[in-house]
Amino acid sequence: MSTLSTSQSEFWRAVFSAAPFKPGQGKYARWGTFAALGVVIAAGFYSWSAPYPASEWLWKWAIPIPVGLVCLWVAYRIVNLPRFADFLITTEAEMAKVKWPTWNELRVATAVILITVVLLAVYLFAVDLIWKYVLGLLRILRVDLPFGANM
Repeated sequence: MSTLSTSQSEFWRAVFSAAPFKPGQGKYARWGTFAALGVVIAAGFYSWSAPYPASEWLWKWAIPIPVGLVCLWVAYRIVNLPRFADFLITTEAEMAKVKWPTWNELRVATAVILITVVLLAVYLFAVDLIWKYVLGLLRILRVDLPFGANM
């Protein structure tokens, strides 16, 4: 009878362990990732059970709930796998270094972007009208205008 190697036993111990990897580090990134995975899992199992009437309790509740709980456990373990947890910890540390804009800077930047988009739309509209007119004069392009007018 074969026994499990050390690496295999460590893997199974990590899978069934409830202890987080490096607790206290990357807490917000890990909880955010776990919450996003939970929403995806909940949406998936809701869409699985939605078409069944309440009278089919096996397909409506008895299967989706236990499988959903197992999936949540897997999601919890995924965010605590050493390599992925280190990635999330590093991501949170990098996000802490970001200089976030103040509300005033955000308002000014938003106004600049909106004004630029509107000016660009007006410019492209004008260029489009000019090209339609020129190509219509050269009889290269025939444009049917609304209300039966032709160009």
